Amino acid sequence: MPLWVKLAPRVREAILDFQEIASTRNDLGTLASLHNKYERLALFRLRASLKEFLGELPRNIELLLEEVRSPDARALPRVFIPTRPTFLRPGGRVHIYAVAPGPANVGGVALFVRTSSGEGWNETPMKLVGRRTFVADLQAQEADQPLLNYFVRATWEGPQHTTQTTAPLEAPERFYTVTVL
Repeated sequence: MPLWVKLAPRVREAILDFQEIASTRNDLGTLASLHNKYERLALFRLRASLKEFLGELPRNIELLLEEVRSPDARALPRVFIPTRPTFLRPGGRVHIYAVAPGPANVGGVALFVRTSSGEGWNETPMKLVGRRTFVADLQAQEADQPLLNYFVRATWEGPQHTTQTTAPLEAPERFYTVTVL
C-alpha cells in the first residue's frame, strides 16, 4: 500500500499534464487510450487487488482515491470530444461525447449540427452522464446531404462571469465533419 500511496498522485499528475496537451491538439484517441490503461490499471485495478487481498482498505486509501480523481483546480475551462465519428449512413445515429474538465461549474453543454449546405446551426442540449462527461446523438437525416458539420459548446458559470468554450476552439468558423454515405 505505501507504493500505491506514492503512485496515485503521480498518475494523476501525468494524466492531467497529458490531458492538457492532448485536448488542445486533437490527439484525443491517445488521451482515451492513456486514460483507459494508465488510470484504470494504476488507480482502479491495483486498488481493487489490494482490497481483495486485505479485505478492507484503510480510510486514507479511499480518501486519496477521491483526491486524485477530483477536478483539477488549475485547469482552464475547456471542452473536448474524445472520439469523433467519420461517417454515418442515412438515418444512422451516433453518440457524441464531450468532456468538460476543470474546477468551474459547467452550466451546460450543447451540440450544434448543420448539413454542409445549411446556413444555421441546430442546437441540442447534451445530457450529463457522469464525471463531467456529456452526450447527445448526431443523426444523419437525408442521403442527399453528403456532409454533416458539428461542434460542441460548453458554458461555465463562475462567481463573477460566464465563460463559453468550444470544440474545436475556433467554432463555429471551424467544425468537425461527418460524411454521410
